[in-house]
Amino acid sequence: MKVLGTGHVTSVEQLDLALLERTLRRGLSEVTKLFMHAAKLALDAAGTDARTMPVIFGSAFGEIAVAEALLAEAYDRDASSPARFRNSVHNTAPGLLSISQKNTAPCTAIAAGWDTVAMGLLEARAQLAEVERVLLVFAEERVPHTISDEHTHAQLGVAFVLAREGDGIALRNLRRQPLTRDPHPLAGALALARCIEQQREGTVSIGESWCIDVESAT
Repeated sequence: MKVLGTGHVTSVEQLDLALLERTLRRGLSEVTKLFMHAAKLALDAAGTDARTMPVIFGSAFGEIAVAEALLAEAYDRDASSPARFRNSVHNTAPGLLSISQKNTAPCTAIAAGWDTVAMGLLEARAQLAEVERVLLVFAEERVPHTISDEHTHAQLGVAFVLAREGDGIALRNLRRQPLTRDPHPLAGALALARCIEQQREGTVSIGESWCIDVESAT
């Protein structure tokens, strides 16, 4: 698996939503905005667009803030906002991207807790057996304290344009490793992106019990 482009964002300030039509930008959650910005960075770095390639979205918690808001409305007023509900499903971000970019390629959404990064890469590797390129995006927003005080990770978006072959840095040997735990479910994606951007070779931990090898282009 070759990496053609990466992108990551750790702040929700001044996010680039150019991948979305203006009519689709209203009422977006943090996780969807992070998805769009990180995806734009990776696509630009790869010199490609999101019109034809399959999209894979990975998030441990997805649209958790929207879900919390809907639950609060149901509890307080025995009602639910149709506008919020529209953006409440786990695949909101890739769905909006496919609509805006008129991309009819397959779209996959993954939630696997602290193994989300590894499972996203596994899904990408499987899809690359059939297609030339895939867009893999991970995004996470803060978990509302009303749902959990235990999960205190910050917002983060990380994206990769991956190809079956080419001149990019190679990712190989996705495999199990001894159990570790980082407070952020996407810490492995950020570590992998930084390793690629700095053109460093080596083994990167990408989850509680997974790692992958980064090798320079040949």
